[in-house]
Amino acid sequence: KDLEFEVKTLASQYSFFHWHLIFPQIFKKNIECSHPGWLGGFDVVLGNPPWETVELKEKEYFSVVAPKIANASSRTRKKLLFQLEESNSNLWNNFKQEKQRIGRFSHFLNASKTFTFTDHGRINLYSLFSERAKDLISPQGRLGIIVPPGIATESNTKEFFNDLVESKRIVSLFSFDERAPYFNTVQMRFCLLTLTGSLQPSVANTFVYYATSISELSDSNRSFTLNHEDLLLLNPNTRTSPTFRSRRDADIVKAVYRHVPILENKAHPEKNTWSTNLKTHFNKTTAAPLFRIASDLSSEGWNLAGNRWYKDNDEFLPVYEGKMIWHFNHRAMTYEDQSFRPLAQHELTDPSFLAQPEYWINRNEINIKVPKSYSNLMGGRLISNISNRRTLIYSLFPLSAASHSLLIEFTPQTKSFEYLHISDHSSFIHDYI
Repeated sequence: KDLEFEVKTLASQYSFFHWHLIFPQIFKKNIECSHPGWLGGFDVVLGNPPWETVELKEKEYFSVVAPKIANASSRTRKKLLFQLEESNSNLWNNFKQEKQRIGRFSHFLNASKTFTFTDHGRINLYSLFSERAKDLISPQGRLGIIVPPGIATESNTKEFFNDLVESKRIVSLFSFDERAPYFNTVQMRFCLLTLTGSLQPSVANTFVYYATSISELSDSNRSFTLNHEDLLLLNPNTRTSPTFRSRRDADIVKAVYRHVPILENKAHPEKNTWSTNLKTHFNKTTAAPLFRIASDLSSEGWNLAGNRWYKDNDEFLPVYEGKMIWHFNHRAMTYEDQSFRPLAQHELTDPSFLAQPEYWINRNEINIKVPKSYSNLMGGRLISNISNRRTLIYSLFPLSAASHSLLIEFTPQTKSFEYLHISDHSSFIHDYI
């Protein structure tokens, strides 16, 4: 009885739901299968799932119940949470229970094998809903679902997307940008994803990106097709969807990629004719203890000279972030009064003016990441955005630490080759490709 009570309690608490029990007329037991399984499915499934990550966001959780904790910096918030158990035990217990609930849910996703492609990494509910909805349609059914464009372009969903392309399940993917006037209260990117059942593979899929109106979806010049071979050609490392603005763009880029190898092919390093190695240095989350701020270093007796801190025979080097560089400019922004700002013209014309970072990291940690022969680094912003006129922002910058927002390129070639790379990566042609 105790076990039965506990099962019923958990079933109510976590809203257990078994499709084959609720819809026995839709899902029938597969007697030919050696393991538990069901046949059938819905003719049509339509959905607009939640777009939330499966994690407890401390800032969001405390935004109403404890704004002081929510608005504090990450470092201060950790101290306040450490004190919360004594200062407000009820709030602490509620927070702990919510954290445990999400932890159990994450464990279920990772351990139950309920999902094949979307149960790992930084899990978002929309990807789980998408995979489950795909499995709920009959072999001749159709699925229509509203999800973020990341279903096709983000790393966490690449295996799911690649399976959809390879199995020819995608009928269409229509992606709208923020300017699309379909939500009155918020500007947001979204896509309409249509899938077909397993026994009705799509003969030719249709992709449209950056649409702002329904009429663009029927414009043959705006759409393009994408198959498994295209993914291996264009994005062999990520196997995510390219986001072309037109059919002509897709045709041109595919033709270029058939004749010129990509910069780095991780799956087939023997094909890497450019001899480059792309890496990120320090992640602000996983390497948080290494990041130091100016006030801490100053209080510990370190002396600032330029944008480096010195004490005895040791030094802390600046942490460069993506926002600090621009084409041919390693001083695009500087940190001042707890925020970044662009350098003024008179500061840019002064060669002695150095951009200040928000954080510094010890030289010994940097030596582990960077070969001793390097006196400067070369890299680009890992993420751009649609408001930038340029998609790849690349630059040389002084030897330093680099946050995860910068992708560093190491090459054994000569300095002249390095300068040629900078020129190429900063060109409009490279931006287009």
